[in-house]
Amino acid sequence: MTNSGITERQNRLLALVALFQAAQLTYSLATQGKNTLTGLSNQSFSALLQASLQIHDQQPNSLFSFDLYGNVENLHIGLRSLEGALIQPYQNTRSRLPLPRQYGETLRYAMALMQLEKKVYKKPAFAQRITGEQANIEQRLNFFDHNVQHPAILASLASLYIDTAGQLTPRLSVRGKPEYLKNQPTIDAIRACLFSGLQAAHFWRQLGGNRWQLVFGRKAMLEDLRQLAKVRYQSSPVFYEPEA
Repeated sequence: MTNSGITERQNRLLALVALFQAAQLTYSLATQGKNTLTGLSNQSFSALLQASLQIHDQQPNSLFSFDLYGNVENLHIGLRSLEGALIQPYQNTRSRLPLPRQYGETLRYAMALMQLEKKVYKKPAFAQRITGEQANIEQRLNFFDHNVQHPAILASLASLYIDTAGQLTPRLSVRGKPEYLKNQPTIDAIRACLFSGLQAAHFWRQLGGNRWQLVFGRKAMLEDLRQLAKVRYQSSPVFYEPEA
């Protein structure tokens, strides 16, 4: 058991949950704009961004997911999205899970970020650039009341993504509505979200995660996801209510 009362396997899974949350929020920003960031979604986005500054090349400040992401509530979007990725290919029933199109894009983003993460961290120059800019951005946060969603901070995270993962091929293409994909603040939020997903993928790999676990470890992942969902349900009874 970890110091958070969850198993090491569940601790690793939470890093994957964070990756799928970043992928889901990328989809939402591209198709609905920044207006989608309200309430718990806004809180979840901030948790991802904050954690992305703490995950480094050699080892993050902590190997416990909750120390980075806060709590299960901050990862509720990722819990639902990853569950959808594990279940949707095997059933067509209606449920509270993402719609098929939404699910498909979320999975595509997550898998692409896994591939990009390996390529990025194979390049020492990129890894060093990320580490250096993480420190710079953390210092700049002091001037913005530690608001990780300040436009200047989002722009810095977006630039960091473009200067590293954005230089590699094949590039991750984000699909959405033109009015959002041509809006610079929304573009910055999307790229900052992708950077947070890149860092979650790196954290997951640092904890021993690999893509084969999505195929051969599906049953164990679903069991762990449902246990983690119970933790959230116990602290937030509205977990199973439909979202608007």
